[in-house]
Order: sequence, then C-alpha cells, then structure tokens
Amino acid sequence: MSLETAFDAVTALFLTVGVFLAFTGSLGVVRMPDFYTRLHPAGKSDTAAQALILVGLMFQAEDHWVIIKLLLITGILLVTAPTATHAITKAAWMDGLRPWAKPGDLEGIVGGADPEDGTVTKDPTSEGEIHGETEREGAHP
Repeated sequence: MSLETAFDAVTALFLTVGVFLAFTGSLGVVRMPDFYTRLHPAGKSDTAAQALILVGLMFQAEDHWVIIKLLLITGILLVTAPTATHAITKAAWMDGLRPWAKPGDLEGIVGGADPEDGTVTKDPTSEGEIHGETEREGAHP
C-alpha cells in the first residue's frame, strides 16, 4: 500500500464522518422542539463536521501552504462557531425567549410551563425564583 493510497483512505474516512455529522446535525435542527435545543446540533455537530472535512482535505493537499491555511481556517472555525452560538443564545435569553418544556416537567417550580404550548412562563432557573426572592432583570442561568 502506497502512501498516496493511505492518504486517500484517511481522507475518505474523515470526509465520511464529517458528512455524517453534518447530516445528523441538520436532522437534529429539524427535529428539536425549540430555539435552544436547535442551536445545540447546529453549534456542536456542524462545527465538528466542518473541522473533520477540513482535516480530510489536508491529507489531499500537496502544498504546505495549503495545509497551513486549512489549519488556520479550522482553528478559527473551532473558536468562532461556539462563541457565536453562545452569543446568539445569550441574546435570545436576554430578549426574553424561554426554553420549551413538556407540560408537567416543571411542576413544583415557580413559573412552570404553559400547559398549552409547553413554553416556560417565567424564569424558573434564576436564584430569585427558586428561593422566593424577587426576579432579577436579565438573569441568565
């Protein structure tokens, strides 16, 4: 087995796993019930999929500068994608968007879930709500 054949096999493996992760992440975005749970597959699996695809492409690059550029793109992607997901999540939380919950999941917690659509009516995770204190403006879990 030549080195080129081995690189082709490793490339095929990385690309296959990357495409599989991208597909399952896309499927997760469609199947999840609310904004926050949709961000999880979008942020996690798509970032990993793109990184694996870029690493697979590195094995096909003949020029060292191409490999360095792909490494830089992968590093930037691994830093910026989770940061952007966090920023989007925090902005949604600060805007008042609350997570979806099944009716009955939050029984006993002040606020609870709306029985009709499953949305959390108040912020049940802030310390003020759980300990009976006043709700803080813009509290983040």
